[in-house]
Amino acid sequence: MARFDTGAILTFGARDGFNCAYTDGLGRRGVKVAGFADDDRLLDLGLARLWPLRVGGEQRFDAVLRYPLASAGYVTVQERYTVLRRQTVTVPAGTFETVVVEWEEFCRADSSLYDGKRLFWYAPALGFSVKSTMTIMASAYPRVDRVTFLGSSPVVGDYEAVGITKP
Repeated sequence: MARFDTGAILTFGARDGFNCAYTDGLGRRGVKVAGFADDDRLLDLGLARLWPLRVGGEQRFDAVLRYPLASAGYVTVQERYTVLRRQTVTVPAGTFETVVVEWEEFCRADSSLYDGKRLFWYAPALGFSVKSTMTIMASAYPRVDRVTFLGSSPVVGDYEAVGITKP
């Protein structure tokens, strides 16, 4: 189980390749994909090719995702994942050896756009990120903010792990 400073709680279950089942603090079930997202379609589109995580590794791909602000309900987003560096990071839950991965998402929908970046401090020993920061670089949508990102993540906005319990 992992607790985050945002109040999010994730209880992890069985792993199957890149997928790891989880239940959040509200009892909703999901699947964490490659430690970064909740949509396993991203694996086939290119996210799986980011592994093994090597500094300088990068994957770019387009994804069609459901988005409530688009008139058609679906938009195409451009995704880019880049492995930036290895780093020891200390968060309230402890000190971890991590791989820092940058995720950039660019969306153009209904003649508008947004561009966001997220940094993940992914702890390979745990299989998930213990810290993340997020920046919306540009947005024409007033409702797109620090907690909205199309590709999705189990924990939104900036976060740090505050507690980790291993089974």
